[in-house]
Amino acid sequence: MKTSDITLVFQGAFKPYVTRERDDFVRNIRMTRQVLPGARIVLSTWEGTDVPRKLGVDAVVLSPDPGPLAPLKLDDDKANNANRQLASTRAGLAAVHTPYAVKLRTDCFLEHAGFLDFAAEQRRRAAPPRRRTRTAAGLFLLHPRPAHVRAPALPPERLVPFRPHRTAAGLLVGRADGRD
Repeated sequence: MKTSDITLVFQGAFKPYVTRERDDFVRNIRMTRQVLPGARIVLSTWEGTDVPRKLGVDAVVLSPDPGPLAPLKLDDDKANNANRQLASTRAGLAAVHTPYAVKLRTDCFLEHAGFLDFAAEQRRRAAPPRRRTRTAAGLFLLHPRPAHVRAPALPPERLVPFRPHRTAAGLLVGRADGRD
């Protein structure tokens, strides 16, 4: 797979400046371009977003914002943006004209292209094309005590139900035409 066969779709909201949380979408684009030179970059975001002319992307797709869903946690008022992710991902993928697509959130970037070698290895190992299946990794479930946090478990009254979040919110890679 050549990098020119890939379109990177950055989906979601972003700010065209460095935020106080140090989010920097322009840096994300620049770093990802260094990792995949020759790849096309599509930004899929919301109508009304401030998109500077010299952002460094090849195409911009603007969609109406479908708004948030109900919060994931019963004791939280933070919006669930799964439907926003789906809407901007679908619109961005519709603008892909290369054989392969890589979907990233706007707050992410690539540090290396190891996934290309992994994908090639998986294609070599795969069954004949008529028997291949599609899979997506990244189902995220809420957990009262993440393994990487060294803290006591939450008391029973603070536990929240395990509910599916979104599939592969960060990175998805595959054929743009849906074939294996």
